[in-house]
Amino acid sequence: MPQKPLTAIWRQAIDIRDGKPTGRRGMDMLDIGMTELIVIAIVALFVVGPKRLPDLARSLGKGFQEFKKAAEDMADSIKKDINTDEIKKEMNDFKDSMTDKNHNDTPPASPH
Repeated sequence: MPQKPLTAIWRQAIDIRDGKPTGRRGMDMLDIGMTELIVIAIVALFVVGPKRLPDLARSLGKGFQEFKKAAEDMADSIKKDINTDEIKKEMNDFKDSMTDKNHNDTPPASPH
């Protein structure tokens, strides 16, 4: 039986996570499992220390909340601007079509 190349084995290991096929070749950013979270927590505990770890976690949570809120506000602002520009364009097109219609419907002025 021929052996699989190492790249095929690696791809298969990436494609199957927790016994379920993921259907993709790469790993998404922040696609973190429970094992990875535990390792990160242990490393953080050693680096920061048990006294400062809750404060660090709290400030990181607040920072992520603020970032998420700012990103949502930016997206809403962009959507509103795009929608406003489209409405202005439609109003101007309607105004132009009405102006053209009025100019075509009026009889020419008679010379005196």
